[in-house]
Amino acid sequence: MTKEEEIVEIKRILREHCEGSTSTCELKASSSPCISSTGTNKQNVSVLVERFNSYNVETVTYLNETEITEDEVDYEDLSEDVINEIYQLLEDYETECEKTFKRCQN
Repeated sequence: MTKEEEIVEIKRILREHCEGSTSTCELKASSSPCISSTGTNKQNVSVLVERFNSYNVETVTYLNETEITEDEVDYEDLSEDVINEIYQLLEDYETECEKTFKRCQN
């Protein structure tokens, strides 16, 4: 699947299963997709994707574990690897939603 196709699927899943937005916390993800991480153990700066919505993602920049800034980034501006990681998170969530729906029907 191409990056563009994954973006279309991400937006569809968000609309159909997440009322347009969700977060890594709500998805119970083991980690947030990482856009960048630089520095050493004492001075590490990481930019993580924390929220997803139908238009873009919301990122948080951390200095070590302290939040220092928030920003919004369009899906098209993210790397293919980050898009793939977001897609996998949401695809797994969609699968769980469908399993739960089927169990409730029985």
